[in-house]
Amino acid sequence: MSFKFKSTGIKSKVTQVNSVPTMYGIKFPMEIDNKYTFLKINTDPLDQITDDLKNLILTNHGERLGRYLYGANLRPLLSETALNQSFEDAASQRILNAVSTWMPFVNLLDLTTNVSNESTTGVAVLEMKIVFSVPQIREETRTLNFIVKLLG
Repeated sequence: MSFKFKSTGIKSKVTQVNSVPTMYGIKFPMEIDNKYTFLKINTDPLDQITDDLKNLILTNHGERLGRYLYGANLRPLLSETALNQSFEDAASQRILNAVSTWMPFVNLLDLTTNVSNESTTGVAVLEMKIVFSVPQIREETRTLNFIVKLLG
């Protein structure tokens, strides 16, 4: 007995209604979203890695529950070095150590820091620019800019 599949059934068009994108994590800063979840989400893995990298660099040791050594621990360094020239070397070393420990898939390409001391307010301001890529996902490079302030 033989059966020919060519003559069975009718072809129909399949349409996706309200397809849910792949969710990689919560977008920071957090925002309310009623479309798919309660909070806005990252639907691109590179966006999620960018958020995670920023959180890693801005976290100091002891701030992450259950992972005492998580983070780049820059805030104590900012007060320890008294804003001298060796700060950029020490900061880049701490960032490299944190990234190689917690996010080894990230390829750091460039780090630029600028430290200024506002003598009237006693606030030290650290501006950082980090250029990185994640070759396993895309050859695209991303730039991460942020500011850390320390009261002196």
